[in-house]
Amino acid sequence: MKIIAVAMKKGGDGKTTTTVNMAILLAQKNYRVLVVDLDPQGNASMTLSGGKTNNELTSADIFDSKIPMQQLLSTSPHNDMISIIAADSELEIAAQQLLNKLHREKILARRLKELEGDFDVVLIDCPPASSQATVNALYACDVLLVPTEAVSYSVKGAGEIISALREVQEHDETNIYILRTKVDGREKAINKRLEDEIKDSPVGHALLDSFIARDTAVKHSIIADKPIVLRSKGAIASQHYKNAVNEIISKEGM
Repeated sequence: MKIIAVAMKKGGDGKTTTTVNMAILLAQKNYRVLVVDLDPQGNASMTLSGGKTNNELTSADIFDSKIPMQQLLSTSPHNDMISIIAADSELEIAAQQLLNKLHREKILARRLKELEGDFDVVLIDCPPASSQATVNALYACDVLLVPTEAVSYSVKGAGEIISALREVQEHDETNIYILRTKVDGREKAINKRLEDEIKDSPVGHALLDSFIARDTAVKHSIIADKPIVLRSKGAIASQHYKNAVNEIISKEGM
């Protein structure tokens, strides 16, 4: 079971959009996918559940209850190969309460072991701000995927989340990938400068060849609460997400 945390220190970099589209594309390739929504806004779970979750239990119950993980799952109407553990505002309270628990950073990793064998891939949509939920995701993951908008201050945010990973984990075996998002093809000089900035940084080795173009179809899909790879299959961003997923599958030997 491959555990992929999708994380970034700031909002607006396409973290949730990347999570939901990856889930759909992996399911279409017959991977059994679990999406764990750790963002209290719950946008990933709402999009994958068609706008309405059918389970009152949420990801907060991972941390503050002994309810079996199987009971937290709901199935996506978009593809029955996708299961969801939804999020809501209660997650913030649950994350705060973790501060009083011993080995609090290991709770998610331990709980996911309950589902070993049930899924091929787990995608964890992390909140944009640092929280105990994010720390748990970083501890649990085999892969850290960092969507990074094509602007310099996002590169700094990518470096910060990667530094946080190294502080949390007890080993150095997690694979890290940086996925450039919202790339404007008209701004070739800016794109090249940003690419060089990432490559010259300590995390330059993590840069994927794939990137996601700035595409108005992405905005329309977000408004419609539907992944772009389903709503606008011919959009350039849809093809770019397919390229990114294929590259990650290849690099991970999945």
